[in-house]
Amino acid sequence: MKERFEYIDLMKGICILLVVLYHCEIPFILESKALTTFRMPLYYILSGIFFKKYGNLIDFGLKKTNKLMIPYLVTWVLYNVMLFAFSEYAGEVFVFKKYPRSIWFLMSLFQVGGMYYIVKYLNNIYLETLACLGISLYGYYLSLDDVWIAYNLCTSLTAISFYHYGSVMKTTGMLKALKQRTNVLLFLGCISLFVAITYFVPIVKLDMKFNRYPTNFPLTHAMAILGTLSVFYFSRIFNKVPVISYLGRYSLIVLCSHIIYLYILQNTLNIWYPSDYSSYFNFAIIMALMYPTIVFTIRFIPFLYAQKPFFKEDSSYYVLKGMKLATISLKYMKGK
Repeated sequence: MKERFEYIDLMKGICILLVVLYHCEIPFILESKALTTFRMPLYYILSGIFFKKYGNLIDFGLKKTNKLMIPYLVTWVLYNVMLFAFSEYAGEVFVFKKYPRSIWFLMSLFQVGGMYYIVKYLNNIYLETLACLGISLYGYYLSLDDVWIAYNLCTSLTAISFYHYGSVMKTTGMLKALKQRTNVLLFLGCISLFVAITYFVPIVKLDMKFNRYPTNFPLTHAMAILGTLSVFYFSRIFNKVPVISYLGRYSLIVLCSHIIYLYILQNTLNIWYPSDYSSYFNFAIIMALMYPTIVFTIRFIPFLYAQKPFFKEDSSYYVLKGMKLATISLKYMKGK
């Protein structure tokens, strides 16, 4: 179990680094079409690996609220407060931001988890796969018509199949240890096939935030799976890379905090001292800030960023509280 979590942390670290590099607009990352084919699908697949029902639907909802919605809401508020402060400083009109960069994923993941919880009632891996592919295909066809539903719901429909792939990886035993030679051979096979497809087939950028899938449905899924498996077997070979694995372990904190730092840098340092290398400076500064940010968050505000539960994750607790409150209210009314 220790080994398994170590290499999954490395996968998460690679994933979050790709996200930060993209948002910092590092040229070779920003221009790469191939990376977009698996960068966000990898995130959904990783999330699917950790899927668990957690009792009833209410318990599951409480768990996911602590893990996803509390960090989403806190970052959403902080981001808009920062926008207001900078607009006042610059003498500009404040424009409320409904969908801050990067954290849209948390809202989408909350939706995907809820849909997948219901799909799991089928209790058959083949039926679950068909259901997820059907939902995903529907989301894909919505993208062809440029249909947009608030809070990235269309993206969530399309992404449920990726989430399912992660769950399948866990339930079918793919996470079990393999010989190092086998990991190397599988990595070389997956990465070679991935590179071959990108070389011979025209690849168009995938934008999951806006549910844009210019490439056909089978190829989109093939590239997402091959890219994810390449990262998967690469991570199993090395198991742990200290800095990257550490960032992966606390990837949620990195995801939420880096957009705050990036906005501040883009509206201060990049304006005061413009440079052709601003994107690299931004990335370096954000990475330098990550360790103290993670330490501060864990120590002082762990319940705001999923390191400790904000709400109690047992629905029976709230039932008992409600019954107790009802009893007190009845006694009070009788007394009156």
